[in-house]
Amino acid sequence: MKLELKNFMWTIYWVINMSTKLYIFIEGNDDELFVNKVVCGCLLPEMNVRPWKYSQKSNKKINGFIKSINSMCADYIFIADYDEGTSLEDKKEEIKTKIPLIDKDHIVIVKNEIESWYLAGINHEISSENVCTKPLRKIKIPDDTEKIMKEHFDKLIPCCFRGSKIDFMKEILKCFDISLAQKRNDSFKNFVNSFCMGKKCE
Repeated sequence: MKLELKNFMWTIYWVINMSTKLYIFIEGNDDELFVNKVVCGCLLPEMNVRPWKYSQKSNKKINGFIKSINSMCADYIFIADYDEGTSLEDKKEEIKTKIPLIDKDHIVIVKNEIESWYLAGINHEISSENVCTKPLRKIKIPDDTEKIMKEHFDKLIPCCFRGSKIDFMKEILKCFDISLAQKRNDSFKNFVNSFCMGKKCE
C-alpha cells in the first residue's frame, strides 16, 4: 500500500510539473546511452530530462549540485549499481552518508549493474516494429538478470561485436522490450513503476 501511494504521488507530481527539468545522475557512458534511448526516448519523452555523469565528480560537488537542483525547483533521480553483500536499504544509506542532501526516495539501485538492464530487454521475436538481429537471437537470456555483472555480460557479446561493446549495446536497444525487461529484472520494474508511471513503450 505504501509503494502504491508513493507511485500515485509521483504520478500526480509529474503530471502537474511536465515542464520541470529532471536530472538523472548516471555513472558512465553505458548508463547515459540507456537513459537517452529508453528513458528519454520512450518512458519519459514529455519530461525535460538531463543526464548528469557523477562518476568523476567528488561527493562534495554532487551534494552541491543536488542543492542547486532543489533551489531551482527541478527534480532528480540518482542511479547507482548494487553491491553484492549489501541490502538495497544499506546501499541507499551508504550513498546518503556520502551525499547528505540526497533524498533516499530518489535513489534507484540497479541490480546488478546497468548491463543487467540491457540484457533483460532483449526480445528474440521478430516483427515489423521490433527487429532483433541474428547475433542477438543466439544469446540465451536468463529469466532473471539481476545477478548479471559486467564480466558475465562481456562473455555474451557475439564475435561480430567483440571489438566494440558500445555498438553491441546500441544493437540491443534497437530491439529493447520494456515489458519483457520488467519481467526479467525486478529493479528495472521498480524503476519504471516508481518513476515512470508504470509506462510501456508503445
